[in-house]
Amino acid sequence: MKFRPISQKEKNILYITLAALAAAVVFNLVIVPLVAKLSDMRAEIADKKTRLDRYLNLISKGEGALSVYESYKADLEAQKSEEDVVNSLFEQAKSAAGEYGLNLERIKPYPAEKEKGYKEVSLEIELKGNFASIFKFINYLETSSSLVKILSFRLVRGAGAASELLCKIVISRAFFVN
Repeated sequence: MKFRPISQKEKNILYITLAALAAAVVFNLVIVPLVAKLSDMRAEIADKKTRLDRYLNLISKGEGALSVYESYKADLEAQKSEEDVVNSLFEQAKSAAGEYGLNLERIKPYPAEKEKGYKEVSLEIELKGNFASIFKFINYLETSSSLVKILSFRLVRGAGAASELLCKIVISRAFFVN
């Protein structure tokens, strides 16, 4: 079988077809896998970034917890006996009352109550002042780093000025027993 010679027009069509076929082969064998790999890598980078942010958040929370732990540890090591705890609780209440402009009327310590592994000392405090100052005092006690707990609270209108209140509050603080 003999083939006739192909014309220039047919050669051009053949070359264009071969070029298109070669481009399709290169596109499917090289470019498509590269694009898929790039897409996978971008998704992996986003996943790793999310995990890294979560780990950094955990690390920062851990560092914050360690710094709070150090302040509690120093406070606990400074308290060697029940008297030390009562004195520090008294000093804390006295300084806070002075800071917020409250008059200390009476402070009465209660005997320590022993629980499992720790003791709890309590103070009954009576103070006079306006509502805002009493509120700030209570907020200070509740947010202090020495873990003061308010056991009872009572407000009564004072005998003096109309804005003066008498506050009777019982606070406690736990400490570890060796």
